[in-house]
Order: sequence, then C-alpha cells, then structure tokens
Amino acid sequence: MRTNNQELLSTKDVAKLFAVSEQTVRKWYRAGELKFIQRGQVIRVTREAVEQFIKSNEAAREKQN
Repeated sequence: MRTNNQELLSTKDVAKLFAVSEQTVRKWYRAGELKFIQRGQVIRVTREAVEQFIKSNEAAREKQN
C-alpha cells in the first residue's frame, strides 16, 4: 500500500522485518517508539518511520556502550 508516494507497512510486515511478534510492534506503537498512521482500525507504518526507529535505537545502543 502507498500514500503520498510512501510505502505503508502493516503491523505484520513490520514484525517480519524485525523478526518479532506483532504484539511487540504494537507495544512500540503504544510506547510512542514507532510512529504510525491509523485510519479507523487500520494501522500502517511508513518506511521512513521504520528507518527513524532503527536510527533512534542504534543511537540509544551507542550511548549505552
């Protein structure tokens, strides 16, 4: 799915990308760690939001070391 020329990923797609459960992805949504778009009951994540999530987690790990 695409909007404004951006690829939109489902919760299931994001879970597959990170090799985690869909429940873990929903936890990231609730914690505000991963930005999402919600239209009614449908939740989608842009590829850009996934890249930002990766960068923020990499930065957090570097601070720990």
